[in-house]
Amino acid sequence: MRIIDPNGVDWGWGPVVGLNRKILAKKEITVNTRSKIQVYADVLLYVQGTETKPLGAYEDPTGEMALVPMKISCIVDCGSHRIRLPPDPKSLEGRKHVLSVMRELMSTFKSNPPALDPITDMNINDEEFITAYNRVKELREHENTIATRQREDFEELWSRYEQRSKL
Repeated sequence: MRIIDPNGVDWGWGPVVGLNRKILAKKEITVNTRSKIQVYADVLLYVQGTETKPLGAYEDPTGEMALVPMKISCIVDCGSHRIRLPPDPKSLEGRKHVLSVMRELMSTFKSNPPALDPITDMNINDEEFITAYNRVKELREHENTIATRQREDFEELWSRYEQRSKL
């Protein structure tokens, strides 16, 4: 899975080793909260030491695999390749094994593994789903061709827009 947190920090690719649910207390619920229950994925990510700073690329020799709980909404992409996890992926030996597998996978695909295609990889044949999926794909491709996105100051414009929309 590829993880990008709500602040826009790219944590890179890592395998999900478990899921957890958390029921929010009343003081944690805000206007923007959609549900009282939040689901977290335990993801083995490549980080720098105990500080849990994301490294993303697997080339840095100082990094290590660490178990990082992330909200499900932070998962932005799912890879089509399946890796076999050791019996205890949370142990030191297990994390080292996952690190070596992930390094090999990232070097094979030049840090960009192929994404899971739900129609071909999962054999989904529902016409309604296929139509909706293709429409979303077309919209994403069109989004990148919009003239405003080609501007050099697009990121600044986008951040101003997001600040205004919060008001």
